[in-house]
Amino acid sequence: MVPCTFAYWGMIAFGMLFELKDGSVSQELPFLLGAAIVAVSFANWGQWLINDLYDKDTDKHSNQNRATTQNEIPDRITLLTGVALSVFGGLFAFVINAYALFSVLGFIVVFAAYSIRPIRLKSNAYTAMLSIGLLGGCCFLLGSATVVDQPSPFTGLIFTLITLVMTINVSYKDIKDAEHDEKSDSENFVVKFGRDRVRRLLIVGLPASYFIFGMVFQLYSWLPIFAVLALVVVYLLYDRTDKYHRLVYELDAINGIYLLMLGIGYYGIQVSIL
Repeated sequence: MVPCTFAYWGMIAFGMLFELKDGSVSQELPFLLGAAIVAVSFANWGQWLINDLYDKDTDKHSNQNRATTQNEIPDRITLLTGVALSVFGGLFAFVINAYALFSVLGFIVVFAAYSIRPIRLKSNAYTAMLSIGLLGGCCFLLGSATVVDQPSPFTGLIFTLITLVMTINVSYKDIKDAEHDEKSDSENFVVKFGRDRVRRLLIVGLPASYFIFGMVFQLYSWLPIFAVLALVVVYLLYDRTDKYHRLVYELDAINGIYLLMLGIGYYGIQVSIL
């Protein structure tokens, strides 16, 4: 949960830096950024609790020590806690502006549809991947909302690009639970196409996305740094053939670092041309 949240923080930072085109930083921006980070953290943690509640069948195979699996916490308490955390997330977003509130509400709605039956988007390989892509896109919009009150057409274009790229590359999150998901009849991308095939796809797709975004934002001087991150990703995907939980956490952290670097690089270009 923590590495995943870190990646969302990176997306928020990228969204914020993306909108700072004139190089000016308002006095309240640190407060607004903090509110955005707290908002998505609460929303993410709340929805993860609800997700765990609906994942009991899978967790009986893969996460037997979870409190929800062992019935240490009543389902009602788990559900209420998840809802309460999500509401707190929305309240922190409301402090920023309406744009931020709708971004967090979008995050919560997509995550709920991802987890909760009968919709349960995670039960289908393609809708599961699209859901995670949309979650990342919502975090980008939340970061944007710390600077502006409404998105521009270019912001909408980048949101679409982020969603598509994350949709393609997010399948690494399901690698660690592939065998257990198959036992519980959960048809995600890894179960559908096989762990090894997905790993080979990611070895190409994930590093390629680093360069694609770098060139879209004309960060040519940053490409060597992105190349180093890409090489680390390739090494991890090639090496962690029996340490899949560790692999997911490491890739989440690297993606968060990459997004932060991407935002800093883009901000630097905007400041330099003023």
